[in-house]
Amino acid sequence: MSVPAGQAAADRAVTVSVIITTYNQAALIEETITSVLAQTRLPDEVIVVDDGSTDDTAARVKAFGGRVRYIHQQNQGVAGSRNTGMSLAAGDLLVLLDGDDLWHPQKIEFQVDAFLAHPDSGIVAVGFVAFNDEAPATARLDLAAIRVESRDRFADLVRSSFLGTTSQVAIPRRILASVGMSNTVYRICSDYDLYLRIARRFPVTIVEAPLCYWRYRAASVSGPSDSRRLTWAPEMITILKTCAATLEPDRRQQVDRKAAELLAEAARVAYDRGVDGNRRFAVQYLVQLIRRNPSFATPWLYLVGLVSPGPLRRLGARLIGASASGRQTR
Repeated sequence: MSVPAGQAAADRAVTVSVIITTYNQAALIEETITSVLAQTRLPDEVIVVDDGSTDDTAARVKAFGGRVRYIHQQNQGVAGSRNTGMSLAAGDLLVLLDGDDLWHPQKIEFQVDAFLAHPDSGIVAVGFVAFNDEAPATARLDLAAIRVESRDRFADLVRSSFLGTTSQVAIPRRILASVGMSNTVYRICSDYDLYLRIARRFPVTIVEAPLCYWRYRAASVSGPSDSRRLTWAPEMITILKTCAATLEPDRRQQVDRKAAELLAEAARVAYDRGVDGNRRFAVQYLVQLIRRNPSFATPWLYLVGLVSPGPLRRLGARLIGASASGRQTR
């Protein structure tokens, strides 16, 4: 893509730090770093935060020499790794990358251009495509069709966590001074918490192009695809409830409603697992939901429907059916 001289000068005035977080991904980390170093707009620094890997990640990263800064720390989880990288980064724009994902060569270029066009952005993100070993990381890029849109997306994030991977995301460093870094209490969904805290105060800019390649693996922190809803739900519900507590009434109602919907969905999926034979898991999961959300009736209903004998089980089944019918008619 041809860039006018004036735009190129402005581009270089924005410094870019790439922060790669990794844990025991030695077999993939070289490909990830190579996709960064192949960018048409090279970053000003690349930081790899190794969260206590026990494989040969260190040797593979250090082989890139001075082009990559390697940081090793005791295992703190993905939020702690991200915080380490963000605290060390010097760039104006902090571009996040998981240690097993890849980028299209023009990703940073488009993100920097979008940031220059919308400097009030709290997040600058690109589209993604998922891939695995059976489906290579490829996507057709139609430059003429790429759109960039910046607006208030808080309600969108509440309705659907459309940012599937942090590898899509760049955050201006000044934003973190306003909203804080990732909350290490959350082991799985800390990124969603950070996005909500940003989006409630700042516009989110989206480059509508598949410039990020999200490698999906069953061994990832969120687990196999059919289990993701159950894996994510407890933390996401807590994040939404915590967020709602500090919002104005209209936004609070929307967030509370979404938390209740996620709770009902997770309880139903767990109940279905129990009916299909994995009863012990379902009971444990429903009890976990109840302990975290004692004021919500839905997981109680599913638990009654799953474990109670005779009349109580039939009552639970009727209540579950009525609850499901009510959701469908709303």
